[in-house]
Formats: sequence, structure tokens, C-alpha cells
Amino acid sequence: MEAWFVKKAAKVGKSQRRYFVLDPAAKELRYYKTDARKDCKGTIACQPPIVATASGNELSISVPGRVYVLAADTATTASQWALAINDVAADVKDVGAVDAIAVADDSPANVTPPAADAVKPSAAAESQLPSVSVSEAAITTDPNMIAPDNSDPSNDNNDN
Repeated sequence: MEAWFVKKAAKVGKSQRRYFVLDPAAKELRYYKTDARKDCKGTIACQPPIVATASGNELSISVPGRVYVLAADTATTASQWALAINDVAADVKDVGAVDAIAVADDSPANVTPPAADAVKPSAAAESQLPSVSVSEAAITTDPNMIAPDNSDPSNDNNDN
């Protein structure tokens, strides 16, 4: 994904027109002075906790210690880039979640659960998840609460 943006100065200074390239494979956003992609002026790592938001034609990219403010030609371009940047960052988060699970053998006792925040679906996937209340998801291991298996005639629970 490639496009021209006007990058606002980090502090005091003039805004610069820059050519931005989002590279999902490298998990980074690079910007150049020209679309010839020579002389990279900067790189933004697309890794959590990066957050990209769009408001009108303005694209804000928040990383620890800095917020990049870019002006796109259209509001649609800003929105598409915000989604794309967040998707690249979400892919990084999903890859980390796979690494968080260690299995020594097939035994459930040897499975190390991932950290509570390690496994999170992307926004697109999360919107498709069904809503389940705690009472619907409750599971019991109490033998008195488990219904008998009536398909087996030898399993007679009547004491009469």
C-alpha cells in the first residue's frame, strides 16, 4: 500500500509532503521524499501498541513517545490507511499469541495458557463472535449436576 501524505512536523517546523509505503511483510511503515523510494526519511514499526485513527482526511498514528499526524488527499484514504495499519499491528499481536502457547506433549496438564492479553481477535474477527453470557458458558464438573446418560439401558438411576 502506497500513498502521498503531508506529514506534520513533530514539534515546531513546516509540514512535509512524503511518500508512505506500508510493508506488511516487514511490519513497518516507511516514508520517503519521493515515490522513487530512495533515501528513506523514516520508519514506523507497526507493532503493538501502535494505534492508527482517522478523522476526516487526517490520519493519526500513535506510537510510544510520539504521534504522527498525516493529511491525506481524501477522508477515504485516511480511513483505509488507519484500517490497514491496525490490521498489520493485529497480525503481529496474533503471531505473538501462537508463540505464547507451549505444549510438551498431548496431555492437557502440560499446556501453558497464553497471557490474558495475548490472544485477542482482530476487530474484524471480534465483530463476528457470538455474544455469550456467563450463565450460558458455565460448565460444571459436579457429578450431581450432570444429567444421566439415558441411552444405556444398564444405567438405571431409579432406586424404586
